[in-house]
Amino acid sequence: MTDNFQRVGSASNAHVGRDFAAVAAQILLERGITVEPEVSVPVGIGPTKKNHSFDLGSEKPPTLVECKSHSWTVGGNVPS
Repeated sequence: MTDNFQRVGSASNAHVGRDFAAVAAQILLERGITVEPEVSVPVGIGPTKKNHSFDLGSEKPPTLVECKSHSWTVGGNVPS
């Protein structure tokens, strides 16, 4: 048995994520906040930092967005 976590009716989960981020970017734009996709910033505590790519971001105003799109499972369970 193969586990398939593909969203039903979509080309791929990556497509679902990009489409969701595009909607989020449009909603922010309607509220006067322009964001760019795939914004990478150094994240960490103290001198140790590692670049992390956020789904959307902007320098002015400082904004970082990590999009998550959840749906009900086929069996009706809440996503884990």
